[in-house]
Amino acid sequence: MNAATRAAAPHEGAAPRPAAAGAQRRTTRLRSLLEGPDLDFLMEAHSGLSARIVEEAGFPAVWASGLTLSAQSGVRDNNELSWTQVLDQVEFMADASGLPVLLDGDTGYGDFNNARRLVRKLEQRGAAGVCLEDKTFPKTNSFINSLAQPLADVDEFSGKLKAVKDSQLDPDFCLVARVEALIAGWGLGEALRRAEAYRLSGADAILIHSRERHAGEILAFAREWAGRSPLVIVPTTYAAGTPTDTFRAAGVSVAIWANHMLRAATRAMQETARAVRAEETPAGLGTAVVPVAELFRLQDAEELSRAERRYLPARRAAPDAVVLGAGDTEPAAEEAGESALTSVLGAQGVRRIVQATQARGAAGELHALQAALADVGDDVVVSRAGLRLRGYLLRELLDTEGAVAVAVDPGSGARGDCRCSAPDAPGPERQDVRLRHVAEPAGPAAPAAHGRWLGILRARGEGAHALRAVLRDLTGRRAARPYVLPDLLNALIARGCQIQVLYVHGHWADTSYHPAGAPAVGEGAMSGPSHTYGTTRGRLSPLG
Repeated sequence: MNAATRAAAPHEGAAPRPAAAGAQRRTTRLRSLLEGPDLDFLMEAHSGLSARIVEEAGFPAVWASGLTLSAQSGVRDNNELSWTQVLDQVEFMADASGLPVLLDGDTGYGDFNNARRLVRKLEQRGAAGVCLEDKTFPKTNSFINSLAQPLADVDEFSGKLKAVKDSQLDPDFCLVARVEALIAGWGLGEALRRAEAYRLSGADAILIHSRERHAGEILAFAREWAGRSPLVIVPTTYAAGTPTDTFRAAGVSVAIWANHMLRAATRAMQETARAVRAEETPAGLGTAVVPVAELFRLQDAEELSRAERRYLPARRAAPDAVVLGAGDTEPAAEEAGESALTSVLGAQGVRRIVQATQARGAAGELHALQAALADVGDDVVVSRAGLRLRGYLLRELLDTEGAVAVAVDPGSGARGDCRCSAPDAPGPERQDVRLRHVAEPAGPAAPAAHGRWLGILRARGEGAHALRAVLRDLTGRRAARPYVLPDLLNALIARGCQIQVLYVHGHWADTSYHPAGAPAVGEGAMSGPSHTYGTTRGRLSPLG
């Protein structure tokens, strides 16, 4: 790694940062790397995550390996991975790191026309360069039956290189021509002849490849090549027996470690899978696996948190809830509805749920509510225990802006109990409707009902303060009958409180006790576009 690269390398554990304004383009950085005076190194990556790890290790660029891209997808290195699937992975790498990405583009996925389209798409996806090899399509990995692999015609491949250079829009986009003559056993002379033809056709660098266990033929090629253009090597088979300084002395520009990231990951995955299978627990893995927090860091989860704080409206604190049970209901039905309701409340972020169940013969449900409100804050949902509803209905109620809001279903027809400032109207926009009256127990039928109240309300801020004040007033009165929730809503309206109405359409039911012959409504009542409604504890008189 040269001095400039070392200075630019991020410190260990640092999340990648976007390039600063005026920073060199990645294509320019790759070109400078190839044309620089010092030997430098590219490390293989096969995903966005591995590209980020390569960057954090301090490498100056990424080699998007055809072998490892195929292998991590579970397919062979025979162009079984389509070129558009390769493009997707290259884009993930370019997005996940700030490094230049040099794609191992095999043969260009076809003739000159396929190759020039590939280059245009690579530029759009953020790649800095492509390496094309002079074999026929579909290719075979260089280390599989290498002597039997046919090579492309020199003139045809040279035309492909010219087409690529004519098609690129960024003048610094790099084209590396990979010479496979040594792999195929065609000798040093043929390798040099091909390399020179490719240089003259516009290749920005030559990659000379070898399957030997020693570097002899690579060093011989380097001597004869004599620096005519940047020279790239892939010392997969001969690195172990050749000191890196030997490549430096030979004038090699870039050495690519072409598959080591996936090979290391494969060994780790094999050992982990075997250990967990044998022990029937991952408890013994210890430091062999990273903490989940490390994955979150590599994904840059903190950046999303910062962006949410910057771009999203401030979130309100989670509301509390009071679930009112009554003493004159069947316990089994009450408990079933209460359990379903508390599950929905919890799923929608309600932080504290207070169960307020009065004993039989007690003064009324408002006394139970008043006692429960002492344990909750100024943002509260109040519901009868028998209510069951879909989560999205509760979410919509929580999203209303009114100080007090109720949910009303206009589809209840003759059994409606609410009069509102306006009827429900079709359309995607939420209506600005206010509650005018809820039918009182044993009261006269009110004309022109606009729907049925579900038995749930939400009060926040000043609305919660008004709710407590009205409760104190009502529970302090002497009355011929116990006051219930509709009395509370009507008293709030009488005091000038504007109660917002959220019109909903089905997907709720009341599982409270019903008169003989009227069974409680079950889960099926919420499963379709229409449903059957139960009575609200037999206390409210339906409006005709």
